[in-house]
Amino acid sequence: MIKFGKLRKRFLIPLIVVLLMFGALQIKQECFDMQLPLKNVVQIKCEVEYAVYYDDYYPTGWQGSGVFIADNLILTAGHIVDRISNANVFTVDGKEYKAKSWYLETEADIGFIEVDSNDVEAKLYFDDAKLGETIWAYGNPFGVFPVLTKGIVSAINAPDDFMHTKNMIITDAAINGGNSGCPIFDRQGNILGICSWGYRGAQGMSYFVRSEVIELSLEKYKAIKALEGVE
Repeated sequence: MIKFGKLRKRFLIPLIVVLLMFGALQIKQECFDMQLPLKNVVQIKCEVEYAVYYDDYYPTGWQGSGVFIADNLILTAGHIVDRISNANVFTVDGKEYKAKSWYLETEADIGFIEVDSNDVEAKLYFDDAKLGETIWAYGNPFGVFPVLTKGIVSAINAPDDFMHTKNMIITDAAINGGNSGCPIFDRQGNILGICSWGYRGAQGMSYFVRSEVIELSLEKYKAIKALEGVE
């Protein structure tokens, strides 16, 4: 006669193994299904003369994140390029570029950096965030590059009382200092927003500039560049 305890042990261990394998397969399938353009994300190191953010004094410079949206154009947060004197950009695969020029949008926390590059092949696209959808953030928290975090869209029209950008996205994905300018992607690899700021000591309250505002700022930037070339 087989004791119940032995029978349970005989079937329990294989069941646990099967469940663990199933979980691993789900994670592998999720990674396979995602189309995240992670190679487009960059680390940005800036030199500054003087600037004050979050009540901290940065004597020589700071770090941030960004993402190539064209072969030589990087999207980042506006406060990353505000009052900088120089910037260097580092890609996930170890390449380094020197900023040729930069632009600060006056109506939103958005910035653009141009470099001499033709190495980034993927042209990225934007999409509107949907409440509750899963997103991925990829950036440079505390100078540790690159770091991928996951969350959901917690709000899509949140008022911004700090950077005074148009109504913003909130996500619960882990975001820290140095993530400013990092993109959030949907499963298809579209940019839904870029990181602007978050409350100190708070959890799940990271603010991102919406894609609609980014696209309008990009059109404005292109128009300014075009006007500069008109003789």
